[in-house]
Amino acid sequence: DTYLVTTLKTGDPDYIHPASKEEVGKRLAYSVAHYLYEKNTPVTPILDEETLTYDQDMKENDVHLIVDGHACIGHIKNRKLIIPVQNYHMLAYANDDNPKVEIESVEGIPASPFRIKR
Repeated sequence: DTYLVTTLKTGDPDYIHPASKEEVGKRLAYSVAHYLYEKNTPVTPILDEETLTYDQDMKENDVHLIVDGHACIGHIKNRKLIIPVQNYHMLAYANDDNPKVEIESVEGIPASPFRIKR
């Protein structure tokens, strides 16, 4: 019973501790309310790696991805991550030390960085 809460967009990229501890606390509280008490609260979006579908509604946006070592632009539409290639061995998003947040739920909670190998 462990859940992921991202701290993206909560502070200074050059300082490890998030400046906006209130935002981190709010995300933790949302997670507890959602998973433990089954409330309809926004939580960190989770990507289903097989279908590249998020478990909640997402903001539509272009997304910088790395596909098999090459930069490309994907797109978020509804709950789907659409990438411009059919087959790939490795797909990554926001794997930098200070990633730009481009994938968020409609509530504004960032999705976690990921690296998928097939």
